[in-house]
Amino acid sequence: MPPRPAVEGRPAPAAVCGHAIAVAGWRGGAATGDAVLICDPADNAITGGGGHDWRPHPRALPVHYGRRRPSVVLLPSAPFTVTGAVVVTSRRGAKPHAGNATAERMPDLTQHFDERDQGLCGPTSAADVLFAMATRAPAVLPQAERGPSERADAAVQMLVAGAATAKTRDPASLAGRMGIPIGGAGGTNQGIRDGIDAWLAEVEPGTWQVSLDWFDDTEKPRSTQAAFFQRLAAAIEGGGGAILCMWPGSEFADGAVAEPAAREPTARAAATEPAAAESQAPATAVPANALPGRPTARSAADAARDARRALERGRRQLANGDAFEALERVGEAIEAVRLHAPSDADCQAQLDAARALAVEVESRAGRPRGSALEKPTVFE
Repeated sequence: MPPRPAVEGRPAPAAVCGHAIAVAGWRGGAATGDAVLICDPADNAITGGGGHDWRPHPRALPVHYGRRRPSVVLLPSAPFTVTGAVVVTSRRGAKPHAGNATAERMPDLTQHFDERDQGLCGPTSAADVLFAMATRAPAVLPQAERGPSERADAAVQMLVAGAATAKTRDPASLAGRMGIPIGGAGGTNQGIRDGIDAWLAEVEPGTWQVSLDWFDDTEKPRSTQAAFFQRLAAAIEGGGGAILCMWPGSEFADGAVAEPAAREPTARAAATEPAAAESQAPATAVPANALPGRPTARSAADAARDARRALERGRRQLANGDAFEALERVGEAIEAVRLHAPSDADCQAQLDAARALAVEVESRAGRPRGSALEKPTVFE
């Protein structure tokens, strides 16, 4: 699978989006916990065929709530923090409910159809959303043809990126409207919003509102974070849609995005952690080739032990027929060792074992039921 350009710095509306995926639905309050249904444009090559999936079974990602932002695990790579969403809502005055939702007939289009372009997750996710919206509002995709067919695939190429033989990006394509040049690293979060807004303003002027729903650095209770997903569900139920904006790793699920030197201490921090900067030891260095995520002072031995225990539980759960819970334990194991794995052999062994167990769960789970995971997702 072609590597996706790495993201640098910190998430921000004006920064390149770490990864974008189309929201295919929401399942809140289920017995197994809250879950967001997704179509990921990056994983088609490892789930069979490698092309566009016109009749997908969107899979449900369990949502993990942090201190500031939620996160999801895109196995078998690493956790991803949800930093915000591009949300399309109707201006027609409808007041949709904010319960569970499913995007109708959303395809799972691949972003990999031109070897020059590896940063097309934003416009490809936007195309997924537009196809789903078009089931109720055909004008959002004039004369769109659904696949599978060669003609439909060629039309997707033009919609997302423009002609494959073009020397420069077609400004009428979704990628062009999002400001992504040929070979570019990808669109910014704001650029993804601006691009889909420009498309809808042209094909159905005055009908749709497109916003960037962004998580700030304030600490948020679970209910506030869950309300974010309920807004996405409401948009889908009202005929619109949503694209999740994500960042690799889980550092910012609990931590603040702003640089420490640029933040004023909060009253709570001042009261509970006086002179923290002077009293704390330097943070443990993270190896340059480590997967991005939350820094930790825990030893490699402790991390390997925790991962081993999680995998033992996962194997027992899989033996008992509970593939969903087994996959949750795989995520716990990966989270425990991913920072230490590049420099510790035992942690690397547990990381390899976690990935192997994920493959075994995948082979034995069959088609998902409820919020079970149907297929692995790789952030490239």
